[in-house]
Amino acid sequence: MPTVDSIKATFVGCQNIKNQFIHSHGIMLISVGQVQHESANLESMVSLINKSFRCCTIAVCDSLQRHNIDINNSYANNKYHGLANSKGDDWISRNQHRINLFNIPVMIKRWDDWLTNETFHEQLKIVMNLYKNNNIFYTAIHETINQFTNRFIKNNKIINPNYEIIFTNCLNYLIEEIAIMMLIMPNEGYQFVLYPNKFISAFTVAHDIFLKSNGINLMNWVHVQLKRKSSTLYY
Repeated sequence: MPTVDSIKATFVGCQNIKNQFIHSHGIMLISVGQVQHESANLESMVSLINKSFRCCTIAVCDSLQRHNIDINNSYANNKYHGLANSKGDDWISRNQHRINLFNIPVMIKRWDDWLTNETFHEQLKIVMNLYKNNNIFYTAIHETINQFTNRFIKNNKIINPNYEIIFTNCLNYLIEEIAIMMLIMPNEGYQFVLYPNKFISAFTVAHDIFLKSNGINLMNWVHVQLKRKSSTLYY
């Protein structure tokens, strides 16, 4: 008999904090163009968040992607900024009916909402200074970039990778992402970050330095696991 596949979303490795979710504001990061934020995967995440959180902000990380649209060949520029935002527009349009499945208070924010924050450039300098002066953070950034670069080259079968351009684009991506997530987003009171993957090492170190060590219990990472399950169709 034929089978039909469905997706089940579950929280991983957070048994000690799950009881806090129902009173908390979660922020769901959307990596535009990634399969885990489309179709049944997204619907499954929405269903899980509905049952678990008080409210949710959807962070469409569109203009952040300008750093990696042409990651092997050129640096981020205005053309890629517009293209990245266009991809964000498309994602929202394509998934509006899934966003409408939320039955808790929900808000959509775009990456430019934080990128245009009046403190952004100041926070960017703080993170860049940390990168230059803190060996632990420096090592974590390079570890994260190396992992991404190796995966990118392998998955895309790149024959002649331009390591210098790839490295610079990845570094700019990470420094910007950390400045916004660890120094700007916390001002909006997000207790938990919801994402279908593990916390990367650069985020872990940045979270410890900027938030945890200062007693700020915000932007705690929650890994949402998406698993495919099959059921048999009976006629």
